[in-house]
Amino acid sequence: MTPMPPNFSRAALETFIPAENWTSKGAHFASLWEIPQSMKCPLVGTCLSIDDHHHLLKKAGFNVRRICPASLHAAVMENIDAPTRVARRIDTFLKKKYLTSATEWLHSPESAIRKLWETGIQTGELELPLYIIACRSNISQSLQAEVFGTLHMLGHTAKRDLLESRRMIVRLEKLLAEEKELSRRIQKNLKEKTDTLMAKTAELEKWQRLETNTSTSSPREETAKESLENLSERLQRLQDKNQALNQRVKKLETERAEWRKAPQISGSEPAETPIQQTKPHALRPFPPKAEVPDLGYKRVLVVGGRPCMRPLYRNAVETTGGQFEYHDGCIHGGKQTLEARVRRSDIILCPVNCNSHGACGLVKEICRKHGKCLRMLDSSSRSAITAALEKTALQEEESPSVSNPLIAGNRFSKAAEEK
Repeated sequence: MTPMPPNFSRAALETFIPAENWTSKGAHFASLWEIPQSMKCPLVGTCLSIDDHHHLLKKAGFNVRRICPASLHAAVMENIDAPTRVARRIDTFLKKKYLTSATEWLHSPESAIRKLWETGIQTGELELPLYIIACRSNISQSLQAEVFGTLHMLGHTAKRDLLESRRMIVRLEKLLAEEKELSRRIQKNLKEKTDTLMAKTAELEKWQRLETNTSTSSPREETAKESLENLSERLQRLQDKNQALNQRVKKLETERAEWRKAPQISGSEPAETPIQQTKPHALRPFPPKAEVPDLGYKRVLVVGGRPCMRPLYRNAVETTGGQFEYHDGCIHGGKQTLEARVRRSDIILCPVNCNSHGACGLVKEICRKHGKCLRMLDSSSRSAITAALEKTALQEEESPSVSNPLIAGNRFSKAAEEK
């Protein structure tokens, strides 16, 4: 830089060099009481917090107990126009906080200081630029006036934003209270509905348990019932056999009486008895009985049919060498009993004329599930049962390794396979 001629003053040079480009090696940072009056309030209010006000006044000997923030700021402003204890403490506090960083900007041109201030406005870092502009000795009054105006308007803007924010908070708190009340009502209504639903569910479960206990007997009762039925069937068979024997005895006694009453000639052959006269076939030998196929002690389950023909069903099964099992086809109490009996049986016979469509479908489903031999019969007569057992036994003897879960050797075979 070309040195200034000795006969030229700075005032003469100001007409040629703009104030923004001035640099001065004699610039310094003034004390708090030396800066312009318009910059004191913005500097103290921006760079000192309320706690700093309280702490510095207390150190200077002021009684700061129960003093509001506005009174603290007023007390500071009243004591910084001269080098008082308050002014010196605040000036020392500010220099310790900002002087080291501000020294780098001591000889910078005013344009750089203005740019630093504008950057601080954008980023919110105003304390250091404000301290430099307020305390540096060669800052122009126009920049200081601009800074003061900006801070003044920031105060109004911040006040307006603060008031708007508080109004918004009040509205939000009101909405929050309404939402809380609505949520409370919803929770109360939900709790009432939940309690009602739980009560109805408990009542429904209670009725279901009662219905299950009513419809399903215990295993001991079922066993006793089956034993009683077996004893009744055995008694009926014995009674029928006893009646047949009694008739046979009466018949033989009658024949013997007629034979004794017939006249006999001495020395000659005995006359022909009435038995020989009337029933010559009685002395003939019985024809050989046809061989009945044997089921090999397999368990046969008859589902449905006529309950009154149960003894005949048992006779037909036991005649072919099987074990008899019976289910009446009623599935109102559940399918557990029917499925248990199908599972422990080897052959299942299901007359379709004495069973409902649902029972027949359930029997087929259970037999497919457990791989059981099923025969759908078009009749519930004893002859149909016997024919089905004989055919099953013959098929077992011819191909014992072949398993056919669904066997229907009658006019219902095609319909059963389609179902």
